[in-house]
Amino acid sequence: MKELLGLLEQLNIRPHRNLQSHIQGPQPKGTPGTSEDFLKFQHYQPGDALNQVDWKKYVKSKALLTKQFGDDQNYTVVLLVDTSRSMTYGNPSKAAYQNRLIEGIAYAVLYRLHPLVLVDMGTEKRALFSQSVNESIPQIKKWLNALEYSAKALPLSSDFYHQFSNCLLIAVTDAWDETYHSFIDQQVVFQNDLILMHLLSEEELDPTLNGSYLLTDCESGKEVQLRIDQKKIERYHKIMHSKCLALKTTCAKYGFRYINVSTSDELKPVFVKLGR
Repeated sequence: MKELLGLLEQLNIRPHRNLQSHIQGPQPKGTPGTSEDFLKFQHYQPGDALNQVDWKKYVKSKALLTKQFGDDQNYTVVLLVDTSRSMTYGNPSKAAYQNRLIEGIAYAVLYRLHPLVLVDMGTEKRALFSQSVNESIPQIKKWLNALEYSAKALPLSSDFYHQFSNCLLIAVTDAWDETYHSFIDQQVVFQNDLILMHLLSEEELDPTLNGSYLLTDCESGKEVQLRIDQKKIERYHKIMHSKCLALKTTCAKYGFRYINVSTSDELKPVFVKLGR
């Protein structure tokens, strides 16, 4: 746990373009956002700028420490939480993995003093967090645990987009809804930066079914009797690959980031991808 917290404190989830967040309603006060805002000291690492070394501390302690400052952009991070019923699928469920992922992202964002908004993509219920990490994380866990996984995640309303523009949006979702391509297009219209974290269960990525099954769509309740053999599994893999590639291509077209995640992935490598 200590190692993971150390990683999150070093993690800098930045937009890939300049943002000046516009959020209607009450704004958090006193949020540092310029490169003159001192954040903390950390041990010197090869590649760090020498002009950031605190030489006075070096003379006293012989320890090479660099000064870390707040980001030079004052932007808000909006975390979109997929509460569609399909997120309850898998072992562990995608919802359970999503919660752990979001808690880690929230820790990294708040540690760097950026305001954070959590949004339930189904109901558009939202919560703003701008307090310290220690104050916010218990509230965030409580908020996540109270979510109900029953609604469809998209489309988001025009009210949402008029309230959130010029923000860094991080969407954690299984993206089964076919409207995700238009969702990506919308972020360009409202000048948001986007990180799409495409979360799928190991059972979805590599199903091991063989034989006759009654399959039920967990969102619509529609049932279909299907005999599954190796040929159908191979066709499924091709369709899944095409779906993921299409989402990645749409994101790349606008300079957005696409990160594919499995519920079997260790969290640390996933967090590292976010910092790139």
